[in-house]
Amino acid sequence: MGYREIFFYTLAVIGFFGIAPAFIYFLAQYFPYTIADSLAFIKLLSAFGILFMLIGAAFCFLSNLALIKIGKGGAGVIGRIKLMKETEHLVTTGVYAFCRNPMHLGLILFYCGMAFVLNSVSAMLIAFLTFIFAYITALYCDEPRLKRDFKDEYTAYARKVGRFLPKIHNKYK
Repeated sequence: MGYREIFFYTLAVIGFFGIAPAFIYFLAQYFPYTIADSLAFIKLLSAFGILFMLIGAAFCFLSNLALIKIGKGGAGVIGRIKLMKETEHLVTTGVYAFCRNPMHLGLILFYCGMAFVLNSVSAMLIAFLTFIFAYITALYCDEPRLKRDFKDEYTAYARKVGRFLPKIHNKYK
């Protein structure tokens, strides 16, 4: 991995796990609409929130690691904007065996978890907007490129693995 990739990964970590959470925190403070009022439910919500944040961060880390190690490229490609080298190999193992967009799922889980910990409907809005952005990016940027570069391999992978959540297959159909 070169200096350019390290620079852009550093910026992404600062943005997605530093600046965005700070913004979410301030949003929750200035627009204090709560998800729950019961102290017991707030504690449960916080526990789930911490779990979601940990799982989300793990998904982000593991998906980027897989892109670098297996894919021989990086995540810094959005459509025609190429901040780093595109992956040379389709990654279908590890967290990519669970869903096709584990990095996006990780961010969504992280921000949902943060909203739960903050007990904030306002913060949940950011998680929802992140989902909308991730869905549009996956549909119009990532998937067309993967279909173009990996053709039949990507088509078979997409049939087996869900975009954000695992597909449930019925063996008895």
